[in-house]
Amino acid sequence: VPPSPGMAWRWIVAASVALLIGLSLLVSFWPARSFSVEATLYRRGQGIEERLLPGARVQPGNALFMEVRASEALHFYVLNEDARGHTLVLFPVSLDLKNPLSPQEVHRLPGRRAGGQQYWQVTSSGGREKIIIIASRRPLSDLEREIAKLPHAEGGRPVTYEELPAQAMSRIMRGIGSMVGTEALPEGNAGDRMGTLAKLLPDHAESASDIWIRQIELENPER
Repeated sequence: VPPSPGMAWRWIVAASVALLIGLSLLVSFWPARSFSVEATLYRRGQGIEERLLPGARVQPGNALFMEVRASEALHFYVLNEDARGHTLVLFPVSLDLKNPLSPQEVHRLPGRRAGGQQYWQVTSSGGREKIIIIASRRPLSDLEREIAKLPHAEGGRPVTYEELPAQAMSRIMRGIGSMVGTEALPEGNAGDRMGTLAKLLPDHAESASDIWIRQIELENPER
């Protein structure tokens, strides 16, 4: 006996509800989609752009920049810490590039000012320099509040080529503390700042795919 129209309709509704429930459970347990990030550090001088691998040696006066590319729009944070624990912010800074950075596009950090590309500049010997790159799907509010207390790389800071007494060095921005424009090419907080900042990251990560972190170490020995 063929089912009545009312019974057939009830079967259709029941099957649709079961399908929706199954799909919602599948989405709930499906792992979060990961994203990809590419970050490469370069040194620029005399028209030559040289990729810096981990362990590369830099010196005062060197101009540096970073190219980043991601598979989706992400918030980027780039920090520098030298061997003495001085930490400063390399990105974001007061230039044209703002978070979040658009996807599938190569961005050259730190950015441009008045149409001219800007570069980070090594201002003094800092021992071993750590460049920490953090990319996140969402703005890291606690981290942003913390790094707002730190000095940011900015133009006009002097470059120190000679070793100075400890009392004089304490008044000079160590490590990668300045920025210069294309035409110009020829004091941080000490302590375990990176350890403090690192503790803020897990609170924002719903899964391992929410935050991407990379560290690049450079040698910047004192003379």
